Amino acid sequence: MRYIVLDMEWNQPKHFSVAIKEPIHLKGEIIQIGAVKLDENFRTLDTFNAMICPKYYTKMHSKVAELTMISNQDLKNGIPFEKAFDRFRKWCGEDFCILTWGWDDIPMLEDNLVIYNIDKSWIPENYNIQPIFDAQITKHGKQCALSTAMELVGEPPFEAHDALNDALSTAAVCRHLDMKTGLENYTNCKRNLVPDSFNSPNKYKYCKDAKSDKAITVFLCNNCNAKLELSEWIAQKPDRYLSAIKCECGQEYFIKVRFRRNEDRTYRANRTVYVMDKERKVYYEKKVAEKEESRKKRLSAVGNA
Repeated sequence: MRYIVLDMEWNQPKHFSVAIKEPIHLKGEIIQIGAVKLDENFRTLDTFNAMICPKYYTKMHSKVAELTMISNQDLKNGIPFEKAFDRFRKWCGEDFCILTWGWDDIPMLEDNLVIYNIDKSWIPENYNIQPIFDAQITKHGKQCALSTAMELVGEPPFEAHDALNDALSTAAVCRHLDMKTGLENYTNCKRNLVPDSFNSPNKYKYCKDAKSDKAITVFLCNNCNAKLELSEWIAQKPDRYLSAIKCECGQEYFIKVRFRRNEDRTYRANRTVYVMDKERKVYYEKKVAEKEESRKKRLSAVGNA
């Protein structure tokens, strides 16, 4: 078994109105693939780096350009995604799993494979290193930035937000972890970082339909095992909702529900439940206040009509 540490950079549409929405809503188009190949003892064997010329989001989004320092000229000098992915797939070889830092890379890769009509079943078993790092190093039940992780383990930093550099950083962090134990106990590690991450098996014609689906609205308290049911929702984006609930035992939760479009134009949902902390509470209360202010403005507008 070998391990592929994968990181990617992706461009975004400049506005929702110009985003690709068929056969899926393409939130980002991959413009760089960086990876590090590790042996069974997590020692570096090789690296991979490919800059990609995008087909759909061909001009750099200003915020992405600022973050990654990737220019429009860099994109023009890249190779087509199909060619880059074919090289990457061959470079990976056989009998491997993928390691990432964060939850976003694999769904983004899946979406890009769909939009380019490439079989996404190729994607092997994959693991987010963040829960393992939290279980063995920070132990505070929160996701940790890669730059912070590098600092905590005493590794000299690579320049961030370059796909290969971030893959090299993730590989460096792995050397400070008991990866074999971490992967064996991954389910428990993941549960400690995210008490409840659930992908609904149901499909929805509209995102709002999930509000009446108990598969999404009902979960168990991680503290006392009581059944909790969500009733209040705040639309953060067209495909993202927030909620919060407090159990009778006193434990409070912060919930995110994210939707992704299927190829048949329906939606699938992922619900993630976090234990409420000060930062999340401040953020949620701010969103509640914004929702109430928006409601008052609409009522005022109707009254003045």
